[in-house]
Amino acid sequence: MLITRLLVVVLAALAASDDSEEVPALPDKADGGGEFPVIELGGEAVKLDSLGPIVVNPDGTMRRITNWNKLTPEEQERTLQKIGKRNRVRQEDLVEKAEL
Repeated sequence: MLITRLLVVVLAALAASDDSEEVPALPDKADGGGEFPVIELGGEAVKLDSLGPIVVNPDGTMRRITNWNKLTPEEQERTLQKIGKRNRVRQEDLVEKAEL
């Protein structure tokens, strides 16, 4: 009964919300969206260095450093060195675990 009342309240709130805001349309395919480069399969190589290094997590998943573009060049250099060493160790550990 409580769930039904909650659902009624939520639906009433949604119905009363202001629907006058227009949702922006998706960019036209012809212009490639404007801001982002179009990457063609088998096309020219695209460097993603500006996104920062790939970090190998202990479970083998990968991620990037979210604040890479906010680091100074000196911080980026030190971070690259540390991540490079740590990635090698983690990759070796993952290979050993896979061989067991």
